[in-house]
Amino acid sequence: MRRAVEEMFLLTINFARMYLAREKEHLLRCWRIACTQVKYPMLRCHHSVDIRVEGELFISGLVNVGRNSKIYVRKGAQLTFGGCNMILENVIIEALTEITIGEYVSIQD
Repeated sequence: MRRAVEEMFLLTINFARMYLAREKEHLLRCWRIACTQVKYPMLRCHHSVDIRVEGELFISGLVNVGRNSKIYVRKGAQLTFGGCNMILENVIIEALTEITIGEYVSIQD
């Protein structure tokens, strides 16, 4: 009986570790999105979006970013949105040098 209780305890501890690790990543992603949206108020993102801006991001108008999309702007790079853009689900945009996306553009996978 004691052995079964110990195994159950270890399983519970391992489950709690996995859950907390997943929640930590989710909280960090939400914090990064919140900070990005404060800096770029015309950028509207789903909570599952992964945004990392190390370079320059310019937004002229409203930009909507859909579920599970990723936007990366590397150091020294520049990404420019013309406005009224829609980035739909599962899209990856990674600027290594310079990318300019005009007005009324929709990007999907």
